[in-house]
Amino acid sequence: STLPEDLNYSKTDFTNKVLEMLLLRKEKLEKAQNIGTTLHKYAEACAWAKTAGEPQPEIPEGVEGEAVNAFISFEMLNDVEYLDSERFVYSENLGVEYIGQLDTILKLNGRNTLGDFKSSKSVYISHWIQLMGYHLAMVEECAFKKVPLPYEDIAIIHLDKNTGEHKIYIATPEEIEDYIIGFKA
Repeated sequence: STLPEDLNYSKTDFTNKVLEMLLLRKEKLEKAQNIGTTLHKYAEACAWAKTAGEPQPEIPEGVEGEAVNAFISFEMLNDVEYLDSERFVYSENLGVEYIGQLDTILKLNGRNTLGDFKSSKSVYISHWIQLMGYHLAMVEECAFKKVPLPYEDIAIIHLDKNTGEHKIYIATPEEIEDYIIGFKA
């Protein structure tokens, strides 16, 4: 088929336009990732400050508007008490040693919860699988210390940087079993 007269581009014009669009897309993705990373670090810093009895940190540059509103709404609309944050966990029981840093253990609406903040566009299975790695390391540590797990629930706290809303996803026991299988795989 032929292009209409007003859309008659040379191969160079077309290539340059595609490259321009790809660059704009890349810049947009990088900006979104930077906002998400900064928002995540701010949420972790707030949790750490509250567990340490320190003042809440200032809102960082680059996290404004809807991004920070998501975290503020999470804290305002839920009964939140941070019990632990930015905790390193380690495991060697699965035949492979691994280490990770969980975001927080918090009392969330009256229930102790292993929580992970996510600011991506959606919550993905890979997020749950990562969280199960932290959970399995905590199970191993608590068994070694002969103490109970410090949480009953496992949750992802999704902070939507576009809408300023938050959503809490709590894994069911069946989902936990499935995600553990995924993590072990």
